[in-house]
Amino acid sequence: MGISTAIAAGTAVVSAGVGIFGLSEQQEGREKQDEATAQQVAAAKEQARISALQAQLSAQYAGIEAGITSKASEQSYAASSASADINQGVIGAERGIESQKRSAMELSAKRQQLEIIRNQQRARSLGLTTATAQGAAQGSGLQGAYGQISGQTGVNILGVQQNLEVGRNIFDLNRTISDRRIDMSNLQRQYARQQADVTTEQAGAKFQYAQAGADLATQYAAAGGNLATAQGLSSAAQGQISFGGSLVNTAGSIFNIGQVGAKFAGGIGFGNSVDVGSATSF
Repeated sequence: MGISTAIAAGTAVVSAGVGIFGLSEQQEGREKQDEATAQQVAAAKEQARISALQAQLSAQYAGIEAGITSKASEQSYAASSASADINQGVIGAERGIESQKRSAMELSAKRQQLEIIRNQQRARSLGLTTATAQGAAQGSGLQGAYGQISGQTGVNILGVQQNLEVGRNIFDLNRTISDRRIDMSNLQRQYARQQADVTTEQAGAKFQYAQAGADLATQYAAAGGNLATAQGLSSAAQGQISFGGSLVNTAGSIFNIGQVGAKFAGGIGFGNSVDVGSATSF
């Protein structure tokens, strides 16, 4: 075999080896590229799914918060209505007391008026009794005096009874006011308890929302990490494909160089007179 033929064959073998290796690198790079693309798509879908869950979680929490706020508003309205009823009861009882005080004042005025009249009558009876002192024991003067005494006693007893009745009414009204104030205190305590429960419920809802949001954020970050890894694999695959293309181009260059070298060797007279076995003698 001539030197030119050996050069051509050798460079062809090298070119073929480099080219095959380059094609293999390109194929492997394309496979990795496809795998990286699939991972990117999967990571993007995962992020989209998590974003949808985050939006759903926000809407759900907003609904819970609206429900709690509505409950608190209803409780506040109910407490205000009950408080208004209690205050009206207190005002009504206080007006009752004022009415009883007015009645007591009017009764006192009437008793005083009666007392003035009776004093006038007693004075006249006393004058009559004095005038008929002699032998008056069996007369009308004594009977009139007795009548005045009995009348005054009746007035005094009536006054005591009327004052007692007014005092009892005032006592009952004051007790009503005390009871209503106790109702108000119980209402305030109940409302405070309800508001504490609402606050606890709000805090629990916020904690659950924060916890669920943190879990979704962790998942989203993990999906972002997977996406970044896939992007890195894609870049590496692109580099491998590019490297394989360079090897294929290099194989072509080696083949062309071999052809030129073979022509050059044949042109300077080596031709077919020298075979590969004797090439070492040169």
